Amino acid sequence: MKYFASILFACILLGNLFGYQFLATYLQSKADATVEVRVDNKQYDNSDLILVKTALHLPYYTNSKYYERAYGSLNVNGRYYQYVKRRIYNDSLELLCLPNVDRTKLQSVKNDLVKNNVDGQESRKTSNHNNVKINLTEFLEDVPYALSSTSSQFIKSSRNIEDNYLSTGYKNPQKRPPQPLLIES
Repeated sequence: MKYFASILFACILLGNLFGYQFLATYLQSKADATVEVRVDNKQYDNSDLILVKTALHLPYYTNSKYYERAYGSLNVNGRYYQYVKRRIYNDSLELLCLPNVDRTKLQSVKNDLVKNNVDGQESRKTSNHNNVKINLTEFLEDVPYALSSTSSQFIKSSRNIEDNYLSTGYKNPQKRPPQPLLIES
């Protein structure tokens, strides 16, 4: 019985961690397929199409007056668009795209699920925690060297090395730079 319960809880845990992502990915691919079918059957309104124009830097290309069917998708600022038609005109690539509203909604739900799994509750964002950074050397400066801790002995030895290095003449090296040699030929 314990063996069955442990397997059940492991499946629930893995389903909670990864099941939502697989489900959201599956639903996104299904939404893409339905939009492709709508585009192939020409069940869209031309007023819904959005023109995306980008510079095309190719040495040789052929201008086209007419659009041809294009396959693929585009993500702009978190919104997904499905390619419908494309053409190369003058020096740019023009894409007519149809907004994929279902995939955009599913992606936002997927992002929220991942954020909640990683961050935990959303109340953590609104709480006012003051982050305080404590530097250990600030506390150890006033510690007497008679302590037997290794950190204070390390600081004492590093200060002695620093003092010896600075006392050998490297404390204030302000010498004139060397003069350039002029060679006349």
